[in-house]
Amino acid sequence: MEDHIQEAQQQIMESVKTQEHELSQQRFDTGHGIIIEGIFPKDFKCEVVPWTSDERLNIINTNVYPDGFTLETDLYFVKNSKTGGPLDGNTIPAGNMLLTAILPKEKTYANVYYKYKGALRFDNTWTLLEPKDKDIAFKVDGVESFCVISILPEERHTISPFGSRFISPIDNGIQVDFPSNVVDKEEKICFQVL
Repeated sequence: MEDHIQEAQQQIMESVKTQEHELSQQRFDTGHGIIIEGIFPKDFKCEVVPWTSDERLNIINTNVYPDGFTLETDLYFVKNSKTGGPLDGNTIPAGNMLLTAILPKEKTYANVYYKYKGALRFDNTWTLLEPKDKDIAFKVDGVESFCVISILPEERHTISPFGSRFISPIDNGIQVDFPSNVVDKEEKICFQVL
């Protein structure tokens, strides 16, 4: 599988190579718990800059993120060091851009119950991204701002008049018994395990 990935990266590098830009696989550890990887021009540099308190409060008070979210990282502007503009795979040129967030160790125990999402702004539009595999990593084509949020997943269960038992798919030690005759007809419920 590793050979297949390297072969695909080589093909991308050859297809986007121009006379002006010699491209290479690069990794930027920003020092803020955000790692940016991809195929970039050899002289390319990028940086992440935390949002100011006012900018952070303004976005938190909008409806950009789902109800009940928690910020797991700070909000960051992601910038091309030369131009100060966003990372845009079409204008740099770049390929296979991947943002990875390193969460603080004390937060990682909670990932059993929390669902992590990347919140990415590009072209002034926010998008929630699902992590790639089990890493808190996100494949992107461009990014202006980025953070990781977590939400408690909503559990769904059907209660019958004969009773039922909910067993959490995340932790089978979490169980809820619904005795018979609690409902007159089948009822579907949604709840969050806290």
